[in-house]
Amino acid sequence: MKSFEAKLYIEDNLATIEFDIMMKGKYDVQSLIDWDFAIIRVTFKKKSSVCVLSVYNRDDMKMVGKILSSNHVNVTFQNPPLAREISLKFLDLYMEGKWCLIFNYIYPEGTFDSVDPDSKEVISFDGVDDIDKDPSLIAVRIPTCKDVHKGNQTYSYIKRSADMEYDSEPIDVVAEKMSEEQIASLKNTRQSIEQNDEIDKPDRPSISRDMLHGLFDKEGKPLD
Repeated sequence: MKSFEAKLYIEDNLATIEFDIMMKGKYDVQSLIDWDFAIIRVTFKKKSSVCVLSVYNRDDMKMVGKILSSNHVNVTFQNPPLAREISLKFLDLYMEGKWCLIFNYIYPEGTFDSVDPDSKEVISFDGVDDIDKDPSLIAVRIPTCKDVHKGNQTYSYIKRSADMEYDSEPIDVVAEKMSEEQIASLKNTRQSIEQNDEIDKPDRPSISRDMLHGLFDKEGKPLD
């Protein structure tokens, strides 16, 4: 089970979710998370309340998402009406196929301090399958990943350290289209926020890290 937090915001006309994934140490190679959209009701001015988009961790059912404004200020609880407006626009973009998912892998402070970054003790790799390619590997640093979806394609980029930019060329480009079931569920979520009507956490296939690419059937299973 992975612990993580999520920031939802709109940037470059993309519905963006930035995940901060807590890693257990230099031997942790599990990069997958299991998440889904949900709605929370936020009270303000003591009496009024609005529904706001969030994300929850399907492993422990905890709400972990917060809405950020255009200047990256958390407005979920500080300004619920604005958070509601951003939620609606966010969902519109997401359903149009204009989204971006960022995965930051957060290691405990000092995890790699005693490891020579130029040695084979540390490797920055693109996916969990790569760990089998180096039997001498004793420590792993997973790079930040960014998946940008435009049209019917997803472009995957990485950056190998916090002080570097993303690689200019994607490491992968995959055809991907959201299923009618997922679109219908998102429309229902949007309608609930617009009508200020909170709904239960959805019982449907989540759009997990391991389900980002390709086409899927109604059960969320990859098509051959």
